Amino acid sequence: MARSSALLAAIMLFSCAHVGTPPENDKTETEGVTLCSSDLWTGMTLRETAGGAAIDDFYFLSPAADAGLRKGDVVREAEGKTIRGVRDLLDALRGKRVGDSFAVTVDRVVETLSLRRNDKPVEKPGDPSGAIAEFVAKGKSGERLELSSTRKIDKIAASIVLAGLPSSVRILALPAAEAPSPKEEKKGAWIGVGMEDVKDLGEVGGTKGEKGLALTRIYENSPGQKAGLKLKDVIVAVNGERFPSAADSSPRLTFVEMLKGKKSGDSLLLSVLREEIAVDARIDDRTTPVEAGKLPSVLQGLNPGETMTARLAKVPRMQEIPVLLGERATALPQPTLSLEEIDALHPELASYKSDVERVAEKLMAATKTRSRYDDLIKRYVEDERWDDGFRLKEFRYLHCNPFKIPKISDDLATALRERTAAAEIDFPALFARAAGLLDEGEKTRVEPMPLKTGLSLADHAARMEVVLLAASRLRDEAFAGLPRADAEYLWQNLPGLAERLILDTHLSDPEEIKKRGDIDKRLLDLLRYVDERKLFLSARMLSTLLSPFYLETLEKDIAVAAASAKPGESVLFKKETALGDIVFGAAGNDRYIQNAAIIVDIGGDDFYTNRMGTSISLDKPFSIVIDFHGNDRYSSFENGSQGHGFMGVGMVADLEGNDIYIAQQWGQGSALAGVGLLYDRGGHDSYRGQEYVQGAAFFGIGIHIDTVGDDTYQANLYAQGFGLTKGFGLLADIAGDDVYYAAGKHPTGYEDNPGTFTGLSQGAGLGIRCYADWSMSRSGGIGFLLEGNGKDRYEAGIFAQGGGYFFGWGLLYDYGNENDDYIGTRYAQGFAAHSALGSFMDEGGDDRYRGLSQVHSGLSWDLTCVSFIDKGGNDIHEEGGFSRGATAHNGFIIYHDLGGADIYKDQVARSGDNGYHGGSSLTVFIDEGGGEDSYDDRENNSIVAQKEYSLFLDIPGRIGDLVDDETLPARLKNEIE
Repeated sequence: MARSSALLAAIMLFSCAHVGTPPENDKTETEGVTLCSSDLWTGMTLRETAGGAAIDDFYFLSPAADAGLRKGDVVREAEGKTIRGVRDLLDALRGKRVGDSFAVTVDRVVETLSLRRNDKPVEKPGDPSGAIAEFVAKGKSGERLELSSTRKIDKIAASIVLAGLPSSVRILALPAAEAPSPKEEKKGAWIGVGMEDVKDLGEVGGTKGEKGLALTRIYENSPGQKAGLKLKDVIVAVNGERFPSAADSSPRLTFVEMLKGKKSGDSLLLSVLREEIAVDARIDDRTTPVEAGKLPSVLQGLNPGETMTARLAKVPRMQEIPVLLGERATALPQPTLSLEEIDALHPELASYKSDVERVAEKLMAATKTRSRYDDLIKRYVEDERWDDGFRLKEFRYLHCNPFKIPKISDDLATALRERTAAAEIDFPALFARAAGLLDEGEKTRVEPMPLKTGLSLADHAARMEVVLLAASRLRDEAFAGLPRADAEYLWQNLPGLAERLILDTHLSDPEEIKKRGDIDKRLLDLLRYVDERKLFLSARMLSTLLSPFYLETLEKDIAVAAASAKPGESVLFKKETALGDIVFGAAGNDRYIQNAAIIVDIGGDDFYTNRMGTSISLDKPFSIVIDFHGNDRYSSFENGSQGHGFMGVGMVADLEGNDIYIAQQWGQGSALAGVGLLYDRGGHDSYRGQEYVQGAAFFGIGIHIDTVGDDTYQANLYAQGFGLTKGFGLLADIAGDDVYYAAGKHPTGYEDNPGTFTGLSQGAGLGIRCYADWSMSRSGGIGFLLEGNGKDRYEAGIFAQGGGYFFGWGLLYDYGNENDDYIGTRYAQGFAAHSALGSFMDEGGDDRYRGLSQVHSGLSWDLTCVSFIDKGGNDIHEEGGFSRGATAHNGFIIYHDLGGADIYKDQVARSGDNGYHGGSSLTVFIDEGGGEDSYDDRENNSIVAQKEYSLFLDIPGRIGDLVDDETLPARLKNEIE
């Protein structure tokens, strides 16, 4: 009679008694807490256990892990003292400094496991549960499985080399004691400043031989900021007590010790040495009190015949500043900002005014509307007081100085054009410029890597590995402030947040909030602890592999190796590394399927598939493809490919050939908490992708460069120069007749525009405007589409072609003089909505501007600022009611056409209404150059001012001619009165 094999199978389990009590059996565990002090770092989290502290997790870079400690180890001793809990460990850290050794002894569970199946040992048994489950499910009648497990506790001694606290750290806090005294109910004191030692105050205007503390950082809304502390202030005494002057003393450590006895709500009296600008100003013979920053405006206000002289001197002065200590902020309240503080971001532009601004000021004076403009600027400053911690400084400046948008946009476009159009691109410099736009600029020089020429492929691979390892260290430092579990959480879940944003730009869909609202909130919080400066430095280091000189000579060395290769050999050399393989391919038509850290292919029509040129895993964060010749195909059905950096760096450099690129989401020069680059140096190329492609970034830098050829770009959404929060996305096409399309999949949601699609591409900056939970709202990034020479065609869905949404900034610049065709849908060709910026410029040619709604070209809606400039040609501006220099709800726009016989259909220079916030808007519409222009509602060669407010100028000459034209007020038709 047949019986089930499961019934007849025998399972024999043998187990020895435990030695000691294993940590996982403790019943008194707490949530993990971070072991660190105000400036010391161990890189581990612990939890309370019975009679010790168990290691719960390690941070991404961890001195404790480097010392050989493991998860689950229980710390029993530190520095020779018995450890009964986490607080004992914190006490043991006192007095230690960076670089000191921290001796610990831990209990470690050591398990010896053996498995025998049918009397034969099982090699590498691993987790016994899998073997047991497999045996129960598939074991045959009469088979036996024997298991023997011995567990004991070993004493392990380790020495942790203490490091400095990373710049951004997610610290898991220790819970309060069970029965705190009334005095202890106050939370620990926080002042919210960064400091460095000043070894001799005599060098900064103080007493020679004494020491002090220079302030290097003031945290937003911190007690230090509220008290009035400023960068470069030097603290010389605390509560009247000077710092020790001994040679080995550290004022910073002394100050930290002073804070240890303080609580939130306590106060300190700081004696501060502050460098101030003393101004001795006179108008004629009269002494005139004036601040240094206001001298330019006073000079401009001098009456005829008056003479002003001024002497400025830097003078150190002592101040007594009381500081009320607080607790470390967990939210981001509104910062206190003044226009003067914002203007200080660009001191070189303090006295700069364009001709457009000067003429607009004359017309505002003539119409008595200057106060309305001043009120508008105050509203922008007030709007900047909401801050999520990711507002970009350049955005903040331009939002409050809208007349300077053309100047700064031009300077940025010129700099990027010079870097991307150069015959030999300096990629480290390009990444440094992009990092600066994200307020993560790093003056640190990227040291030349040991790349040489005239070497064997084995030697090249060895030197490339050195570059990989150096970049890997920087990349790991970027995530050092996150426990490993948090970094893994980002890796597993961040793509899900990005995908949700495709269907729900505002993260406010009720059903989706139920499913993953808490997940997305945690992700947005964790991203605060990524040190993007280090991440961008790692990309700069890796990009040295793309040095034009190195590539030129590397190709020669590969050719030498290929000449001696066997017929049909596709791989000339392969080196395995901890970060992935380094592969050199031959000149045949090769097919690359396996992932690699670096692939260098000398020629042939090659096929690259899967995740080529993208981060592979959390521990293999780099992938670089260099292809010298051939008409290649890059094709992937996986998200992430063709120059995509996800928590790492991905680069593709294709140096010749007519190539085809097909990607899904995240490809072709894109970044998700990383850096991505696609560089194509030759040929007529085709780029197709879904979302987040062709120069797109979310918390990172995504760059797509094509230098020559007639190219086509096709995507659905978030593409072709797109920047989400803390992201800079750049698509730069230097030459050729190109076609751009970004639409076709995602409906707009506007009921009055059926059959149209969302675009958010072609130079678009987007923020997360979360209606459902304002704490999840995030400022936008920067998206830039930079086009060189050629006759180009642009078509996109809504919110595209040089504009921003919710504290985002989008730019589209076309430097060609050929006839271009622009087709938008709604909000296009120089636009902004809801606290955003837009910049649009076309150099020349007879261009055509079209839209698929009544709201498209050149508009500013709701606390936004826009610049639209066409520098020449006989252009056609198609119909659309709210377009061609339209503003509403505190909007601002400069709509400027510099020449040609232009046709404007429908209204121009429309301003109002302003029902959202009250106040007014401002449109400055200028068509200069003397061409015979055509308007439906305006006259050629006329100057008109309208309510709420707009300034219309169609003039025969240049706008600069009107700066000193005293007849301008008389020529103005004032429809405001």
